[in-house]
Amino acid sequence: MFLFYHSQQSATNANNYKGQLFEQLMSRYLNATGYDVKLNQKKHSLEYDLEGVQRINKFKVLGEAKAQKQKQGENPFTHFCAKYIPQKILDPQLSGLFLSISPITKDSEDYYNSLRDFKFNLDVYTGKELFEKVRKELQLPEPYTLAKQIEDRGLFPLNCNMLATDNGIFMVQFVATSKSSEPSLFALFRENGTLLSDEKYSLSLKEHISELSGLDPIIDDHSQFTQQIDKDKHIIRKGLSLSKSWTDYRLPAAPDFFVGRQTLVDRINEHLELSNKSNIIQIKSRSGVGKSSFLAYINSKFEKKGHILELHDARNIKSIIHLFSVIKRFTDSPSTPCDMREVEQQLQSLAGKLTNNQFAIFMVDQFESTFSNSDLFDAYEHLIQIVAELRSNIFLFIARKSDLLTTYDDKKIDLGIIYQLSHPYELQDLSPVEAAELINKISDNSIKRLNHELKAYVYEIAQGFPWLIKRTMDHIVHWLEKNPVIQGDFFDSGLGLNDLFNEELDGLDEIERDYLTKMAQYLPANRQQLERLFDEDPFLSKVIDKLVVDSKLLRLDGSTYDIYNDVFKDFLVHKKEPELRRAFIYRLSPKQVINAFKILIDKFGYNKQLSNDDFLCLFGNKDKKSRTIKELCKVGLLEKYNDLWIIPKSVQDAYEQNNLGDYIRPNLIKNTLITDIRNKINEQGYFSLSESSLLNYLEERFIFTKANKKTWNEYANTLKKWMIQFYLIEESKKDNHLISPTIDRKEITKRLGNLEFLISGQSTKNNKPNIFLPTQRWSEFESGSIQLLNRKNDNISLKLTDLKKLSMISHETPKFESIEELRQIVIDSLMKEPYTQIWSSVSEGKSLVSIMQNILQNDWTESTIKKRLSILLDWGQNLEIIPTKKYKY
Repeated sequence: MFLFYHSQQSATNANNYKGQLFEQLMSRYLNATGYDVKLNQKKHSLEYDLEGVQRINKFKVLGEAKAQKQKQGENPFTHFCAKYIPQKILDPQLSGLFLSISPITKDSEDYYNSLRDFKFNLDVYTGKELFEKVRKELQLPEPYTLAKQIEDRGLFPLNCNMLATDNGIFMVQFVATSKSSEPSLFALFRENGTLLSDEKYSLSLKEHISELSGLDPIIDDHSQFTQQIDKDKHIIRKGLSLSKSWTDYRLPAAPDFFVGRQTLVDRINEHLELSNKSNIIQIKSRSGVGKSSFLAYINSKFEKKGHILELHDARNIKSIIHLFSVIKRFTDSPSTPCDMREVEQQLQSLAGKLTNNQFAIFMVDQFESTFSNSDLFDAYEHLIQIVAELRSNIFLFIARKSDLLTTYDDKKIDLGIIYQLSHPYELQDLSPVEAAELINKISDNSIKRLNHELKAYVYEIAQGFPWLIKRTMDHIVHWLEKNPVIQGDFFDSGLGLNDLFNEELDGLDEIERDYLTKMAQYLPANRQQLERLFDEDPFLSKVIDKLVVDSKLLRLDGSTYDIYNDVFKDFLVHKKEPELRRAFIYRLSPKQVINAFKILIDKFGYNKQLSNDDFLCLFGNKDKKSRTIKELCKVGLLEKYNDLWIIPKSVQDAYEQNNLGDYIRPNLIKNTLITDIRNKINEQGYFSLSESSLLNYLEERFIFTKANKKTWNEYANTLKKWMIQFYLIEESKKDNHLISPTIDRKEITKRLGNLEFLISGQSTKNNKPNIFLPTQRWSEFESGSIQLLNRKNDNISLKLTDLKKLSMISHETPKFESIEELRQIVIDSLMKEPYTQIWSSVSEGKSLVSIMQNILQNDWTESTIKKRLSILLDWGQNLEIIPTKKYKY
């Protein structure tokens, strides 16, 4: 009912001016009723907004003028009473006034009623009642006279508001055209009831008053007036714009193209039936998971059950008057509410009309769009409070992003009340079964069905991320139209989000891309707002038409433009790609992958852009090439770069810092197979390996991958190797369990290093490890070395195996000059990885056999490993690397 505008206001001081203008308006009102008024007077260290003295009887009045929304935990009415009542006791002739643009709370109203018997001469005027009192006392025009002027122009008058400015008081009439029942225009009337035709001033009001944003002013120029009506037909769609096919990834899925989510649907149905339930439901998810599709689906389900429904996109609600118009539609009331008190009355009336087992559900999609408009957010929040307090069969659902990147002023936007009153439901990614159903549905409804290999490829890329499943399927379906036969290189392409996003932009030139990127930062917006942003650029209209009609990167709903999807908008505005919860089957062991990487950098170094021919040259055939590329990409050692591959700079940095293992480790954790196994271990203490549980786990997760039990078992063993060798888990062979690692993070980093234990641990043809493990005890080794140095007996038969392995002998000639020199060389060798793993495990009393198995990665028996360990520990003791004592293996 009340609007405010000061010519000097900005985003930072608008609320201060709003308070000042309301106090001045109330001062003028009291002055008209016979009081001389002073503003912001102090009495006994307390400040009062208004102090008036009656001109005739000199009785005084103290007043509070509230133009701001009540904050959580505050009660301005009781605060005023605490100041006023002591003054009233001292001065029996004193009266009090509490004046507010919005109604007082239920608690305040109860308190106010309890004061009536004490005759405190305290009056409360708010909302519509205050509007009428001010209008009459200031002799402002009757709303019906303004409505008549609007009707004479062939338009439809709606609500009338009072506008207080530093240039005087105006009446603002909201107006609808014949095209829509929602307001799309406003008329500005002076205090004498004449139409103000100042277009510049009207546009400034539109820019600074949220209630007028999205509306065009009516000016007294009939040619321009007609153009404005034709130009802007603001229709707030009931429901959402939905897809018309299985492959449409740009719009939310229509109910006919919706899969899964039945568990969440059942939970919400159960929630509605509960006797002690919250009437406010939040549905949250990250972008692209399907909040809008889910709302459209349950809206359809509820509609078939005969419930009363309202579903709209909050991006189309530009002002509070728009919100009031959809509340009118929801409650089927004869008139649009003027304030929140009338909203409450209309909802109470609706609650009384509901039949047994009938619900009325008000659903708001894209709720986060209100965060940039604090007044609109406040109105929605007030509506939420009303619905919550009614405790009826009326429910309010809001759907919003949980990965919100939009910044907002947390001094104006406080989600505390909504969190307190609502019950949240998180919309997760599709389960494997649901993802398979969606992939199969899209395939079955395509011109050419996809084979299992392609479906498995889609699932490995997209997992349960609905938008990415549709986007990838669309990419492949169109690819198949041009390429009837799938080539091996298609699977090597390393298809990523960047490729898919850039594919969207293929039809735009650089200038058009710049327009789109700049536009995206300010969307959602209407055409007029975009024209102001681009300074009436004549090229803008052509770009918008192309983006809407040809490329379909913009969607137009009513008069509101927006990027077709928040995932793509985040990419344009923030250069952010959605988090992909990918699951990989590892087809090569850690040793094979790390050695392939070593071969790669030994041959080409770090800076070469690698082609298919480079990989063929190194790895021999196409199958091995493809497999190696995929596995290197999975662990982050290789990246796609246009049609080539590169080793990321971060890999080189990690290698130079002896930190390659620590670099790969988080890339492994990104694999949801590993994450889920680790989560289960954290929850129950272990992951059982009995009854082929790891094998079955993989089969269930990769529903499109066809393989026999032997192959699945190989996949399971390879996955286990990756987890164990990178210390993500440990294996307890005694219990046949996977458990959390028992060594600390610092020690893990130290042991991993540059993964030398994997590179040097390759098996030779004789299955003997290249890592040096002595074959004779230190005393024998030292004695033979002394004899070799002294050459006392040229015919002596010496055991030189260990010296040869250490490269300390050439043609039976020693490369060392003394035993001390040899001793130091051996110590230096044994103080590096992977031997340090053994020495630290010795000091911690851990199982040395399992550590050696990890290091060697061969088929040695446990007894062989123990024998070689005993010799290695003998060297360690003699070289004073570890204490001299008896050790357990």
